[in-house]
Amino acid sequence: MRTSITAFGESKTVLDWTHDARCVVSLMTLLKRIREGWNAEEAITTPSRAAADRYRAPIEAFGEKKPPEEWLKDPRTRCSLDALFARMRSGWDAERALTTPVEERTRKRHPKSKLYAGKTVSEWLRDPRCTVSRFTLERNLRANMPIEEALGFRKRRRAPSEDPTIDSVEDALEKLEEGGELWHYKSDGHSRTSILSKDTRYALEYAMFEELLKSGRLHAIYSGLGMTQYRLAKRSR
Repeated sequence: MRTSITAFGESKTVLDWTHDARCVVSLMTLLKRIREGWNAEEAITTPSRAAADRYRAPIEAFGEKKPPEEWLKDPRTRCSLDALFARMRSGWDAERALTTPVEERTRKRHPKSKLYAGKTVSEWLRDPRCTVSRFTLERNLRANMPIEEALGFRKRRRAPSEDPTIDSVEDALEKLEEGGELWHYKSDGHSRTSILSKDTRYALEYAMFEELLKSGRLHAIYSGLGMTQYRLAKRSR
């Protein structure tokens, strides 16, 4: 392949011709045409519909015809190259596309942080009176707590059960055999197990509950909202 091309009485490399204002195609298109034996001047000046050549095809406006990059240097042009081609693809005439200013986009403003008693959550977290985590503080503030209380309030764990405690698995089985119901509650990472028998609620240690489950003696009859109800399973004969 020739390293230089002679056209319009000038001899330049293929790359140099692509920088010439008269060249309306990309380097790849020009190389392809030269390989295919095109006349040099026609290869340089014949527009192409290839996507790679879109930005080099000449645009005619105000009685002049020149490549898009040359129009960008024209003081009458009020838009970017991308905007120019988007407009022309949408059917704008060249003069209107070149001279219509691009509307300045309003920058998206970040929403202002909500204030609580004049400060943001981050500012309150730096207050020496704050003794809770961000999660806890945000929860307290969403609950509309007074700021003094919100800075130190933590959700307290449920007080230990005051129900009578079942002493053994055998005792639990006896109450279940008498028609008792076993209820297991689980919420916020905490669990509690009780047996209701003859209008009395008995607290059952989790270890005993696990042992009953493993024994296969429990049958779940209801589950939902963090609680499961069990009865004693009937033994197969």
